Amino acid sequence: MLKEIVKLIKPEKKLQKDVFDWYEKGIWMAEVIKCKSNNKLIYVDSYFCEETDKFYIEYYIK
Repeated sequence: MLKEIVKLIKPEKKLQKDVFDWYEKGIWMAEVIKCKSNNKLIYVDSYFCEETDKFYIEYYIK
């Protein structure tokens, strides 16, 4: 019964965000490919923010 209660109390999955500087574009691209092919992650988005000059990857952990 305790296990059932713990399953109900688990917090919701939080959005994870990895940040890369503008000069790390190659590393960022490799990480996007890894994230998309990883079965333990739910890929959401990857983009470049011009305001901060940084690359982002957003995903959820299953």
